Amino acid sequence: MSRSIIPINENYYLLLNVDFEENNFDKIIMEKIIPLIEKEKERE
Repeated sequence: MSRSIIPINENYYLLLNVDFEENNFDKIIMEKIIPLIEKEKERE
């Protein structure tokens, strides 16, 4: 299990646990999760 902590803003962080069987977890974070966070930040 690998853990990633992704800052959302100065008060909140996303804590993500990924199984080691997932080979492309960095790609998932960069292409799926980060864009979703950025999109939601724009809505504020």
